[in-house]
Amino acid sequence: MRKHLTIVTLALLSLSACNRKPSCKEAFEKYFDENVGACAQALINGGEDSALAMKQCSCMLRGLYDIDSTFILMNPQEQQVFIAKHIDALYKAMESAGGDKVQKESENLSASGE
Repeated sequence: MRKHLTIVTLALLSLSACNRKPSCKEAFEKYFDENVGACAQALINGGEDSALAMKQCSCMLRGLYDIDSTFILMNPQEQQVFIAKHIDALYKAMESAGGDKVQKESENLSASGE
């Protein structure tokens, strides 16, 4: 699941662009449901429970916003560096949303070296 996190997040952030210059909060909230849905669909396609996927994606996107509200304005290269820098915090947010199942997946990934 970790390897999909960066790809999904980068794809979602591209949906946050807009023509006028709204505040970061306005832009984030305007596209939040759409971004959560797209993120969740990617996880669901990977075998995740739909309710859990929605909760995890919501936590992940809110986590990105909490770390730096201007992340939606970053170019793709900056977003990639930003996500890589904060991947552990984002993954912990998803773990807290997913409970035991995500924790077990995390342990499996650690054991397999991913």
